[in-house]
Amino acid sequence: MNLAQALKSKVRLEKKANELLARIKKYNKTNVKNTSNVPDMTVLLTEWDKVKDEMSKLKQKIATATTPVMDIIFQQAMLRKLINVVKELDCDPVAKKEYYAKEEPEVYKIQLNESNRDSLVEEIQKDIDAIQDKLDDFNAITMLP
Repeated sequence: MNLAQALKSKVRLEKKANELLARIKKYNKTNVKNTSNVPDMTVLLTEWDKVKDEMSKLKQKIATATTPVMDIIFQQAMLRKLINVVKELDCDPVAKKEYYAKEEPEVYKIQLNESNRDSLVEEIQKDIDAIQDKLDDFNAITMLP
């Protein structure tokens, strides 16, 4: 199994684990008059335990296989944080005047105007995409240990 396949399997296992946890939560307390379709809690917990073990082993193999690219994975994560902050920057130099305010709105100096902000977002996104392309190539050719 290559790394790309392993990552897809991890997503499926995480989904299955979350579904089992939701069922455990949902069916822990049920009406005593309607127990015909209620799953056995021990069966659900046993299934979840199997998924947990399988996911744990898979995550360890993924971690081992991704060691050579961890630096760019961390870089990409930091760039994603930066792009989220930059996208949220307020580029309006004039504060919004509340309809009931008697004073004139305050005016602020903007260091990145909207155009600069949008250009910076594009540059950061290009860097994120370039890293993702490298990771996609790595994932396609790297086999799990």
